[in-house]
Amino acid sequence: ELAFQEFLETSARKARRSQWLWRIGSECEEMRDQGWYPFFVTLTVDPSRCPNMERFWKEGAAFRRYIRRVARVSARAAGLPDAIKRGVSCHQFVRHVGVIEHGASGSHHHMHLLLWFRAIPESWKVCPNRSIRDPRSKVLQECPQLETYWPHSLAGLSPARYFRHEGDPWSRLGF
Repeated sequence: ELAFQEFLETSARKARRSQWLWRIGSECEEMRDQGWYPFFVTLTVDPSRCPNMERFWKEGAAFRRYIRRVARVSARAAGLPDAIKRGVSCHQFVRHVGVIEHGASGSHHHMHLLLWFRAIPESWKVCPNRSIRDPRSKVLQECPQLETYWPHSLAGLSPARYFRHEGDPWSRLGF
């Protein structure tokens, strides 16, 4: 009976994972087709700045502020600088999906996040490898401007990478 119950739980986890992978893949295709800009972001939390990590993530206020900040950036880039202030949903400018992890030690709390932006500032559209001549050295993937919007991390521990996939907008921009 215990072996059967474990089998069912394992099967359910695999099915959920498979469903999420399909949903995220479908979202990537839909956002690509609509011209949204994808990023893969890791939001880490410095334990010295946040004594109660569980409450930090459960309440979600810091994360909601982050989404609101980056939505304002996207709204400005779309030519609607006060849209968020006027009450337009952040969802109109930024879409996201993510997972919270606590690291192997249990104290390295972070979130992996896919973000899609309706519009982005022109400075974000510049390939970070543009001035590197040797193709083997073109390994830079990060958008340093986007990394500045999460204040809860130690420097360098919350990278924001251009999310590359087939047909992505970065290819059209010459990345």
